[in-house]
Amino acid sequence: MPQEGLESIVDAEKDIADKHGVSYGDIIQFAAAVSVRNCPGGPRITFLAGRPNATQAAPDGLVPNPFDSVDTILGRVEDAGLTSDELINLLASHSVAVQEHVDETIPGTPFDLTPGVFDNNFYRDVLLPGLVIPGPLLGFGFTLHQGEVKAPFIGEFRLQSDYALARDPRTASRWKSLGSSQSLMASSFATAMAKMALLGQNAGSLHNCSDVIS
Repeated sequence: MPQEGLESIVDAEKDIADKHGVSYGDIIQFAAAVSVRNCPGGPRITFLAGRPNATQAAPDGLVPNPFDSVDTILGRVEDAGLTSDELINLLASHSVAVQEHVDETIPGTPFDLTPGVFDNNFYRDVLLPGLVIPGPLLGFGFTLHQGEVKAPFIGEFRLQSDYALARDPRTASRWKSLGSSQSLMASSFATAMAKMALLGQNAGSLHNCSDVIS
């Protein structure tokens, strides 16, 4: 079962993988690398091909929820083989992301005001005071939904997990570093993505196909 909000994307990628006879793992990683690179400011991510298809579905609950505590989130990513700094690096993806299901009355609300650009505005915005609930009433909704906290700007959505990670003593320093350097954010994200793409894989059996990503 794909993470909520990604069903249509996963279905489209499955069709492409079936059409071209490649594994689902490869098409997911390839699509991610191409998508990031196509965004203005997006870094080039190493792409290795040759993953076998999974033999069984992953259990539910592997991806932390936006309302989980920082302890829970860090424990999960560390169990998967990622450090707390790498988690913060990977959250650069939120600079080109939107929410769909935390508040279903406003699907497509971005996490910063430049969702078409891979930039570090996201990190800086999360550090600002929360002023509005971006509900359907021109930015002045009445109810915070589970996993949501007040946002700094009308038209922007803020996840509870992002807010907490930006202020936790274990992750705040890294968060501020990425907010102060676009180049550091881009390079750190590319490195962390490349590592995450190899979790559970034998890198020696894969082939470097990064040249296909311009």
